[in-house]
Amino acid sequence: MLQPRKTKKIASQKGRKKGITSNTQKLRFGDFGLVSLSACIISLKTFESARRTLARATSRKALIFLCAACDTSISKKALGIRMGKGKGSHSHWAAKVSAGQVLIEMKGINTSLALESLKRVAYKLPCNTRVITRW
Repeated sequence: MLQPRKTKKIASQKGRKKGITSNTQKLRFGDFGLVSLSACIISLKTFESARRTLARATSRKALIFLCAACDTSISKKALGIRMGKGKGSHSHWAAKVSAGQVLIEMKGINTSLALESLKRVAYKLPCNTRVITRW
């Protein structure tokens, strides 16, 4: 799936994403893309749901490139546990996305279908997004 194969240390700190990313604002692989307008954390389940929605909306005819990696481990303590006593076990994987970062790119499909399918995907994501084109 979209999670890393091996990690040396699973427990990581939260951290914050500030500012606008300048090196990932342009399309590299496809003709259409989805860019985040605000920083957020996207879980692996949400990213997989967006990918499946995009594949269904395009009838699996488009090439889809996922540009954000779900490489951050999110931990959670069990319900009913008091404060203290350590960090908590691994819950799920997530991608930390900064503002201006390209999330998804598409290639090999006509313009109207691409824009409509990317709008459907934008509803599933937790951050504000914008559709961009190469032209």
